[in-house]
Amino acid sequence: NGLDKVYRIEIGRQFCEIVSKREPAPIDPKIIKFLTEKVYDVDLWLQYIRPEDFEFRGFMVLRMVDVTEQEMVSSIKYDLLEKDAVSKTESFVAIQHKLRSIFGMPEIRLGLAWFDPDNNIVLRTEEQDRDCWRSLAENKASEKNCERYQGSVYERSWMEKRYITIENLESYPYKSPVEEALLANGIKNILLAPLIDGDETIGMLELATPNPGELNPVTANKVESVLPMFTAAVKRVKEEMITEVRAIIQEEYTNIHPVVQWRFMEAGSKVLEKRKRGEAAVFEEIAFKDVFPLFGMADVRNSSLERTSAIRQDLMQ
Repeated sequence: NGLDKVYRIEIGRQFCEIVSKREPAPIDPKIIKFLTEKVYDVDLWLQYIRPEDFEFRGFMVLRMVDVTEQEMVSSIKYDLLEKDAVSKTESFVAIQHKLRSIFGMPEIRLGLAWFDPDNNIVLRTEEQDRDCWRSLAENKASEKNCERYQGSVYERSWMEKRYITIENLESYPYKSPVEEALLANGIKNILLAPLIDGDETIGMLELATPNPGELNPVTANKVESVLPMFTAAVKRVKEEMITEVRAIIQEEYTNIHPVVQWRFMEAGSKVLEKRKRGEAAVFEEIAFKDVFPLFGMADVRNSSLERTSAIRQDLMQ
């Protein structure tokens, strides 16, 4: 089926014995110690021990133990340590192949949805943008992010901070535009697992197949071992992206009040995306229409006198 399998071989020697056919030539104890230190040097051993002087009797049992899951999890861990693990196409495809081997399902597709700095879910990125990971809910005909996910299984998984599996999307009664986009992409069975950093959900791991019922609450347990690695990788890429956006903002502006910082981050993200595609990009005009600032002043009467009096009493005491 095109998937990888990894086996560990265990050799059972309990039913086998080695018998001397003739009196073996004595070997100096120093040479024996030397041989045990070079246990894999066969040519060296054959200089002192002749195979024709011995024979094996009985039988040996060779047992192959399937360790695919452990080996693939370990391999994915090292893949996700790379800087561009979730954004580089080659790395993404390699990780997907290893997840297929863990589940034993060649049709599994891997996707990642993520949350921007303002906690808006982003389900789709521009096709040319290789510096963002891709979600299985991508649909070129639909909007890019934000409002689309409301009422979807993504929102449910995000709010409840737990796995969500839909075994058959066709019969799912609460379809939103996201579920419709998944069906349009040939997906009928999906598993969502939130990527949680502390108390914050920073992204969503997606696994999907075109075959209903393959991914279910039982198979979801296999995802637990890889979730922390994906969380760390997404967090690293997200922090790098935020740092780049802030650097772009500093090129154009000085200090920005925290209340409106979100708007500048939003504009900076668009500039960053265009620049990475090689396009010339400048900041759009940022204006807040129909917003009326309210200025007010409050003062505690005689606060300076009271503070000075308190300091004076402290010094006297």
